[in-house]
Amino acid sequence: MPHRLRRRQARDERDFYGVVRTHDREVNGVNYRAMLHGAIMHGGQLLDAQYRGQPADYFGPTSGYGRLFAALNDAKPGPRKIGVIGLGAGVVGAYGRAATR
Repeated sequence: MPHRLRRRQARDERDFYGVVRTHDREVNGVNYRAMLHGAIMHGGQLLDAQYRGQPADYFGPTSGYGRLFAALNDAKPGPRKIGVIGLGAGVVGAYGRAATR
């Protein structure tokens, strides 16, 4: 299946560190917003309503985070306390259960 990609630049902002851009993309019918600083893509989010709140990119369901939370959900029901330091800390909320978000 060919990979369909349509891109448009959504926003540019200049800050102390340089220019940060967002690009909106459509990949195989799914809308995605990426945040870039220079040539580095720092992550993004799925924009379509059916994907709202789902983690993507290198913290998605098949990543280490995704597999960890799937294993925790299988092993022990109920709330738990976790701590995350560094990359990916912002996406961890997407793995919370509706009752604990």
